[in-house]
Amino acid sequence: GPLIPRMRTALTVALSLLVVASAAFALDVPPVEGRVVDRASLLTAAEAAALEKKLADFEKATGHQFALLTVPSLEDDAIEDFSMRVVEAWKLGAKDRDDGLLLLIAFEDKKMRIEVGYGLEGAIPDILAGKIIRHTLAPAFREGKYAEGIDTAFDQLMAASEGEAVAVGEPEEDPLLDWFLVLLALGA
Repeated sequence: GPLIPRMRTALTVALSLLVVASAAFALDVPPVEGRVVDRASLLTAAEAAALEKKLADFEKATGHQFALLTVPSLEDDAIEDFSMRVVEAWKLGAKDRDDGLLLLIAFEDKKMRIEVGYGLEGAIPDILAGKIIRHTLAPAFREGKYAEGIDTAFDQLMAASEGEAVAVGEPEEDPLLDWFLVLLALGA
């Protein structure tokens, strides 16, 4: 869907206030200001602009709509719930292809999630998304290299979405291999 905030009617606002009141503990989804919404201020203006351009160019080339949202904290909201609400509110990805992707970072909570539309799940399975968080984002964040980590993560996600084999982390860290070794050890 288009990344242009839609005009809201008074009725919609009234209805959404009712919804917010009923979900008192749910964090508000920030309005979509572009492909990069950096509420936790992890990027400089230049870094955010460069990433916005990279994601826009990628979308022009592939149709895949990728976005970044950083928030200071989830305020006790579940990251899985919040990321789904963001993807739905922002209408990421083409409706017919469901090929949107959200990288969500809750900075103070030290939580990250890559929410992948069904249309990209074959190219970016949960195992790969998890590896990108553990081996690309987490180490960069520990060193305070936020822009670098985010940029590299998007490079890996873009390559994977285009069908490239993306090697992340150590090959022996394959969870399937781990299970296989566990089963061997158990003598199954």
